[in-house]
Parts: sequence; C-alpha cells; structure tokens
Amino acid sequence: MGLKSIIGEVSLSSPVVASIARKLTPRLLESLKATTTYEVTMDSLDLLSDILYRFGAQLAPQSQAILDGLQPIISHPRPAARKRASVAMGYLVKVLTDKQYDALLGWLVKALKTTAVSKKDDLRSLVTCLGSIR
Repeated sequence: MGLKSIIGEVSLSSPVVASIARKLTPRLLESLKATTTYEVTMDSLDLLSDILYRFGAQLAPQSQAILDGLQPIISHPRPAARKRASVAMGYLVKVLTDKQYDALLGWLVKALKTTAVSKKDDLRSLVTCLGSIR
C-alpha cells in the first residue's frame, strides 16, 4: 500500500513523476507476466491503473509494452483480474496511437467472434473491455 499512497499523493508537477512512471511500469508488467500469486497480479493491476490514471501522458512511449502486458489478462481465469485489466486499458487508451487503438479494437472484435457463446464470463469481460476503451 505504500506505493499506492505515493502514486496518489505525488504532485503532477513534481519532477519525480516521470521517474515513477518510467521505473515502476516495467516492473509491474514483469510481475504480470511472471507466474505470481493472484494477490500480486491484483496489486500490480491496481498500481498500473493508478499510474495510468495519474501519469498516463508520461507513459506514451511505453504504451505498446503496457498493452502487450494487459491483453493476456483479459482471458485470466479470475473475473476480478479481467475487470482490472479492462479498467487499466480504459486509462491506457488515452495515450495510444491511432494504429495501436485500431489494433486493440481489432483484437477485441476478433476475440468476441471466436469466443464460444457458452463462455459467458469471457464474453462479458470482452464486452466490458470494449466499453472501457470507447
């Protein structure tokens, strides 16, 4: 919770903002890719969402890496992780290039088309993600 407090309290005009965004984001993405516990995944998604919400413009150069880190979480077995990844994507979409946005939208549409109707939770997560990036 210490990092969450720092992210929430640091002034946007502070010179450490760029450093926080640049140094924390790759580590959070690594923890999402690693085989970690559910709690670590959830905490990493929360922190990443907070960073994107507060310092999104600072992360534009890392937007593709962040997108690549979040996309697999949309098919996570736990609905709460999928929801948090959707929220993070909603914040990320503000700094995506048009090309990245089009690719994300295409990926979501393809996933919707290929997901079995019987997988209602997966479909719900994809629609939630689609709604969050509108």
